[in-house]
Amino acid sequence: MKIICLTGLFVLLSLNTGAEVYLHSLPPSVNPSKAFIVKADNKVLSLLSVPSRYGNNISYGIFSFTDSAMVEIKTNFPSSGYTKWRFLPESDSIKYKIQNNGTVSFKLYKPTQLTVILNGDYRGRTLHLVAANPSKDAPKPDSPGLLYFEPGIHDIPASANKTISLESNRKLYLAPGAIIKGYIKAENAENIKIFGQGIIIPPGDSIIHNAIDFEACSNISINDISIILPEEGNGIFVYKSDEANIRNITIINPAIWESNGVTIANSSNINISGCLIRSGGNVVSVKGIGNNREFSNDSINPGSALPASDISVKNCRFWSDNNNAVSIGPETLAEYISDIHVSDCDIMFVRDEETNKAALSVLSLQSTDIYNVTFQNLRIYTSGQLIVIRNTDQLGNKKGSQSWPGEIHNISFDQIQTFERGNDRIQIDGWDSTKLVRNIHFDTLISGGDTLNADSPLFNLNQFTTTITVNGDTIKKPVQDEPVTSTY
Repeated sequence: MKIICLTGLFVLLSLNTGAEVYLHSLPPSVNPSKAFIVKADNKVLSLLSVPSRYGNNISYGIFSFTDSAMVEIKTNFPSSGYTKWRFLPESDSIKYKIQNNGTVSFKLYKPTQLTVILNGDYRGRTLHLVAANPSKDAPKPDSPGLLYFEPGIHDIPASANKTISLESNRKLYLAPGAIIKGYIKAENAENIKIFGQGIIIPPGDSIIHNAIDFEACSNISINDISIILPEEGNGIFVYKSDEANIRNITIINPAIWESNGVTIANSSNINISGCLIRSGGNVVSVKGIGNNREFSNDSINPGSALPASDISVKNCRFWSDNNNAVSIGPETLAEYISDIHVSDCDIMFVRDEETNKAALSVLSLQSTDIYNVTFQNLRIYTSGQLIVIRNTDQLGNKKGSQSWPGEIHNISFDQIQTFERGNDRIQIDGWDSTKLVRNIHFDTLISGGDTLNADSPLFNLNQFTTTITVNGDTIKKPVQDEPVTSTY
């Protein structure tokens, strides 16, 4: 066995020819998890503990490997009776062996992002585990234009507002085992890359609430990093920007309220792929907030602000503890919101069953035109409500206006499958006879093994909707609103 250590924090294990495991070891001062013991090729991983709204901390770990890796997971807390293991998403087809009630093992042959649930308790002590390929684009520390963070903790000083400000043509690299305790921000900049397999942990004591914040930037790349927020705060915020690629990142921020995963506001040409995101709020949100971050304003004409358009979300794994998995809106201070495509994603959990929250939502608070939105080939495991599409002028303490032109139209749902318990209600509400929700199409929507048709009681429409079709058949008559209930 060959062992190579870099500052004691990054370990390479070679157990046989072609098979290598890299442990991204972390110091104990970053709140280690004691709920699980995870081994990769018989070496113990460092796990982080992150508070959740349910009072049960969740655990997160990351390692990388080549060829294959034998993984063992052991619960480190009492379990009543037999331990039932579940690995999501099920499309990974993890074939595990139960060693005893509290221990399982399995072999990995390709990278994955796993979520482990015990005894069906989605509000309990879950584990999120990332098994990645080793980084192939690790730069030299002295590369021009590079900020290089080696393994270890890097506290950004208060004198800098605990913020790393990036200028144009800069790269920031986090080596495996590197932890930045601070924020990253760029404004009016271009050609920026943030990459590596290190972790950003915001300190939680600043007025800044976004771990990464881009405003008026172009040609942005964020790859492979993890963002862990132990307190309320957002992961990535992209505002008034163009051309951003967000790939293979992990965000864990299960606190409630202002705890979104990735927010895209008044921006265009954005690609999000291969990400694992668990958030207390919206996992991915596409919205408009005007020209000066006016989240809630009923006096601004949305037509005066930049649009949000040409946004792709694919091959991701989502979990929301208190809001929507994918939300278009509800803040819609944008000239228009269009050409949003969500495909090939697994939505593992969406708790809330409130009227305006769902696994998939399209909500217009400030009138603008929302169109050409597609949701395709999605697997939804447990959801408080499945789909909501609505015009409104009030959401909680957020005040909007439906006095401006704009409708919700040309929205399609294709190959959507739900599993398990939950409420698969689909709510569609227009505003009035001049502002309809129209041309909403459902094709192959499967709920609990049954393919829905136009007569399904799961569809709830008010009278201000038109041309709502299911597998080509038009829903004939509106169904009046009823209270939202959930079996979970």
